[in-house]
Amino acid sequence: MSVQSVGPFSNFKTNLNTTKQAATDPQIVQDVAKDVSKNNKKTAAIIGGVAALAILGTGALVAIKRHKVPNEIKTALNNFKETNEAANALAQNVQKQADEVTEYAQRLFNEVSDLFKTPDGAVLRKIIVDGDDTYKVMQEFSDDGALVRESRFTNGVLDTIEEGIEELSDGSKKIARRFDFFVDGTLRWYQEGTEALADGSEKIAKTISFNKDGKPNWYREGYKALADGSEKIAKEINFLEDGTPSWYQEGYKALADGSEKTAREIEFCKDGTPNWYREGLETFADQSEKTAKCIDFDKGGKPYWYQEGIEGLADGSRKVAKEFELTDKGWQEISK
Repeated sequence: MSVQSVGPFSNFKTNLNTTKQAATDPQIVQDVAKDVSKNNKKTAAIIGGVAALAILGTGALVAIKRHKVPNEIKTALNNFKETNEAANALAQNVQKQADEVTEYAQRLFNEVSDLFKTPDGAVLRKIIVDGDDTYKVMQEFSDDGALVRESRFTNGVLDTIEEGIEELSDGSKKIARRFDFFVDGTLRWYQEGTEALADGSEKIAKTISFNKDGKPNWYREGYKALADGSEKIAKEINFLEDGTPSWYQEGYKALADGSEKTAREIEFCKDGTPNWYREGLETFADQSEKTAKCIDFDKGGKPYWYQEGIEGLADGSRKVAKEFELTDKGWQEISK
């Protein structure tokens, strides 16, 4: 049904009759609520937002309040929105970086390959043969004798280039950029801001992995491997062949005791819509796990299931503190 929008006073009788039916008919409540929302700006300008809802009557107001999103779900949905936006922004940025890096890497591959095959007398360099002549390393130096670039060859084919090398007195080493290539010369890996520290720990600012078609299939940012065996990753994202993000996580930690923690995580469908969102994940050495919040989405990317306080025990059993399902009457708690 619909409510005629002649004016808030001229249709008062119609709305009064509607109110009586709405108290007992949920479908009418939904229809009227849609009409009020549709005409909300015009109505509110005359009698105010509260009065516009008041014409539905007490029974309808109660029904509408029941359809409000519970606070815990609202918070989780807001967190998902932030994470989803961050994931998609990162995906676009990675694609842009990948294009720039690929173009530069191809020029670099040709330059270093030519230098290896046809030495340039103006370049200070040294060739190191490893073992049976299968592997060779070409080092290039600045005028003051500092190592600036190191390239590795397998059977005469370039496979790795490291640029911006710094070797510090404490035994640590920094590499500004590292390029790893497939046999055909296309880029396989790109790393930026690598640090191998004297205590055995390692840091890598960015890593992009490419497939053989030259498209990025994985990206990692803010990686740290500590001397105690633990690891940290600020952000990580996987891609499908067409460049669509398939999975994203942030705030990952792998601890020395075998446990893992992840702040937030999204799995995407092939069309780029979310499949599920989780936050506050913990996996323990005994393979038990906990998830603070989880939202499942339907094929259209609409949330329809919410869980909170999930525990997966080592024996395979599962506990859920709170559980909600989105129905035609709004979010309904179905916790056992």
